[in-house]
Parts: sequence; structure tokens; C-alpha cells
Amino acid sequence: MARITAAARAEKEEWINSQIFELFLEKGFNSLTFRNISLKTGLSMSSLQPYHTTKTFGNALIGRAFPYFTSKLDFSSIEKFEETWINAIEDAGFRNIVFLLISHISEGHGVTEIASSGLKRLTSMVEEQLGKEGLKSLDAMMGKLVIETALIYSPIKQAN
Repeated sequence: MARITAAARAEKEEWINSQIFELFLEKGFNSLTFRNISLKTGLSMSSLQPYHTTKTFGNALIGRAFPYFTSKLDFSSIEKFEETWINAIEDAGFRNIVFLLISHISEGHGVTEIASSGLKRLTSMVEEQLGKEGLKSLDAMMGKLVIETALIYSPIKQAN
């Protein structure tokens, strides 16, 4: 079997990572399995293994999640920020990023580097663009997202 060049390997890895990120946005972090990634990419599970282990799938989100998340928000005013946040709740990718952030925070092992970095970047961006009132708004919007998600997007159907 012919060996691929370092450039070809890097290009293929970037493509695989983009597919992993798309799968994450669509179905969440728990969907990142060799089987699901294989189905998404059309590659065999054994073809994926030189690029990732089950513990490195999250690396495909680095450098992608924050820009995706913030692209859904308008930082021009607190009103626009809140309006776009509420609209973004309907976006599965937006919710999946917040779920991942919350799960990293609530695992009980301390806040992970990824969660800490993401929160610091988000709070800095909000404070820089919207000031202290923007931070209050961020707190409220994060709470709203958790509540809305639990009530509306929960996989358990609510009885009327």
C-alpha cells in the first residue's frame, strides 16, 4: 500500500475533522463514535483510527466551535445580543456547544481547559462589546438556554 504525503495526510485529517464537527453540530458530542463518523465520512472505522482515538474526537471541535457559536450572535447592542441568542437556541449546533460547555463544567473534575478557555473568550467578548450590563445579559441568556432546552428540547416528551 502506498504511503501518503504529509500534506495529503494533513488535508485528509482536516476533512475528517470538519465532518466530525458537522456531526457534533447535528447530533451532539455523544454521537462522536467511530461508527457514526464512519457513516458520516464513508470511511471505514479502521481508516479513521490513524487520525483519531475515541479520546481525541473532541480535538476536531477546537478552533471551530467558538467561531460557529459567536457567528449566531449580534454584539451591536444588548437588545440585539439577547434577540439573536434567543433565536440561536433553535439551532442544534448552538445548543450542542452550550451542552458540551456545561457538561465540561459539571463533570465534577473541575472545569476543563477547553471550557475555561471558551467561557473566558465569551465573557471577554461580551464585556468588551457590551460592558458590564452585557455580562448580566449573558448570565440571563445562559440560564434561559438551559431552561428552554430542558423544557422544549428534552428527549423526554412532556405530559400536558
